[in-house]
Amino acid sequence: MKKWMKILGILAALGVAGAIVGYVFVYNKSHPDYEKKTAKYVVSAEELFFAFKKDEMATSNQFNGQLIEITGIMNEVEATDESRIVYMVLGEGMFGNEGVRISMMASQNEACDALSVGKQITVKGLCVGYNETDVIIQHGTLTKF
Repeated sequence: MKKWMKILGILAALGVAGAIVGYVFVYNKSHPDYEKKTAKYVVSAEELFFAFKKDEMATSNQFNGQLIEITGIMNEVEATDESRIVYMVLGEGMFGNEGVRISMMASQNEACDALSVGKQITVKGLCVGYNETDVIIQHGTLTKF
């Protein structure tokens, strides 16, 4: 019986040690500072959108997971309590407007509220994909507006 208790004690200690290591190195990992990082690619909203429409697989392989800087005409800002989504509309599809959708960082809320429709802006953000209607950008920050 004592032998089983030792084995269970050792397994419990290993489980606690594993949980601590997981918390420190995985859960508590610091996030990149997207505002200070340099963009890997600089493209226009039109180039990016039409590249995804033409060949989604190749464009996804190039841009997904990369920090990119996009220049285009801002058509709409959708505001919620805590976030802003900036739209660059580049076409009309079966389900409505199509283009580039940028989820902005919370630190950009005031700057987004001051934007005027039809103005050319430059936004830096992390490209996460294309959903057949929009190119999705997250962690957006305004660089020129």
